[in-house]
Amino acid sequence: ILKPISGIEYSKISQQKSQVDNIANYVSSFTNTNDLIIEVDEILSYLNFTKDTYEKFEDSIKRIGLALGFYSQRPDKEHKCGPDNFWAIDNKYFIIECKNGVVTDAISKSDIEQITSSISWFNQTYHIKDENNYFSILIHPSNKISQDAFSNEKIRVMTDKNLQIFKENIRGFFNSIKNKSSDNKAIDKQLKYYKLEPLLIINNYTEDYKK
Repeated sequence: ILKPISGIEYSKISQQKSQVDNIANYVSSFTNTNDLIIEVDEILSYLNFTKDTYEKFEDSIKRIGLALGFYSQRPDKEHKCGPDNFWAIDNKYFIIECKNGVVTDAISKSDIEQITSSISWFNQTYHIKDENNYFSILIHPSNKISQDAFSNEKIRVMTDKNLQIFKENIRGFFNSIKNKSSDNKAIDKQLKYYKLEPLLIINNYTEDYKK
């Protein structure tokens, strides 16, 4: 357990179950399939690039992460340290900074500095040496970086276009499994089809930034 200056302790995520098991538990927690779809649609409705909506956006990123079977936190909000959002499952980690309210045409120096700092927090907290097991994601309307911004870290960007496709596939996924909470093989198959496993999310809904 790490104890920051503010005195709020951060507890590391303990990944006890698989993504498929967590999704099965999530789906089965609803009394009927309509409630499940209403819940998912409500969460996704807040995932938009709109000024002054970061609180709802970050909360919804946490909630949709849980729905997708990740262990999901808001370290900055909950513990005053780390990134806006943090997902972990199957020994894969997402360090997420949300900039859904910015109106600039480029990723600023301060945005890059913020996510670079969050990567440092992750490294100091989790000590994962294999860089293929953790990913930093900047949710930002632009994939272009300011000329004065620089980082040695691998940073991926989820643009508005990426986000909308991500949302569409999440909807399709839950509609396809809403009656299959006890069928892990079916859930696993649809996870792959809708590209919602950790590496598939990175490869299909994020991109490298450009100078």
